[in-house]
Amino acid sequence: GKEAYNEKKKELWAITMSGLFRGRAKESIVRYSGLIQGDIDSVDKSGKILKDPEQLRDELSLDPHVRASFLSPSGKGVKIAIRVPDDPEKHKDSFYAAERYFKEKHGVTIDPSCKDINRICFTSYDPELKGNEDAIPIEVGENYPEIAPQAPPLQKYRYGTVRWNEVFQSQGMVLKEMGNTILVQCPWRQLHTTG
Repeated sequence: GKEAYNEKKKELWAITMSGLFRGRAKESIVRYSGLIQGDIDSVDKSGKILKDPEQLRDELSLDPHVRASFLSPSGKGVKIAIRVPDDPEKHKDSFYAAERYFKEKHGVTIDPSCKDINRICFTSYDPELKGNEDAIPIEVGENYPEIAPQAPPLQKYRYGTVRWNEVFQSQGMVLKEMGNTILVQCPWRQLHTTG
């Protein structure tokens, strides 16, 4: 049940994703991280699954602004670390820009309490955590271009004909096009063991 889950969750380690703090108060910030926590529920209040959490985690990990994407402690939601400008004074504006961007681009709603700079994130074990060390900050006040149609989930197209160039372009991964060949950036390059 929810009460038992909430009690157990309090036994987990927790971090403050947006910075290093001397205490729990937002005024005790020592250093800003340039990250905002994004909590996304893939289950509604009635318990109906809105999106498969693992599929959503993998989809969000390909976004150029996502530093990390992993399952929540319950396994029913997704947590993301969103790269934002390295300025604590712009934290709330950065959150609102991220909130709008992820709603428009991915059709997901970020928990509004993530706008608090000292928001804690209960840690979870997700062996399939995805990350991108080269995530780029969301621009505050940026007017985002019209959102391209959402790319279909990759795992559904393991077999058959896929227009991979369209999938990679929609995810912002294309580095260069050369005739019938496209050069793309591997979203999991930080896991590579060689150049």
